Amino acid sequence: MKDPNVYPPGWDAQQVREIIEFYDSLTEEEWVAHYEAAHGQEGYTHLIVPAELTGFIGQLVAQAEHDRPAAGIDDPAPTPAKQPTPQEGNFPPGWNSERVQRLIAEMEDEEANWTEEDEAELQMQLKGKTSVQVPDEIIPAVRELLAKHGE
Repeated sequence: MKDPNVYPPGWDAQQVREIIEFYDSLTEEEWVAHYEAAHGQEGYTHLIVPAELTGFIGQLVAQAEHDRPAAGIDDPAPTPAKQPTPQEGNFPPGWNSERVQRLIAEMEDEEANWTEEDEAELQMQLKGKTSVQVPDEIIPAVRELLAKHGE
């Protein structure tokens, strides 16, 4: 019987099984560490998308990864970017320390007043959706896909 699944270019059922086995074998602590490491990757953005679009988005990601030039042996290792402090003006245009502090206080207040009803509403909004991490250069293509899907 032919495999009904569609895989990103260069992928097959065996590779997918190996990835599933890898993630299934992680402890909760390893999951958290893996997530935190991936979440902080420069040049990538986390998005919440309808679960049924993950295959299409996976294909876009695979193509973007394939199209990126591979780092050569002679390429210098990337140096970590210096993280500016707020005192150095690490704010988007129109932002300042006072605005950031106010937003943090509002966030903490919202978190302190979070109710079971709020949680239920959030779960309804997220039903059928999943989190994906995509290279920044394909965000326009993902937005186009979401628009066609009515999101």
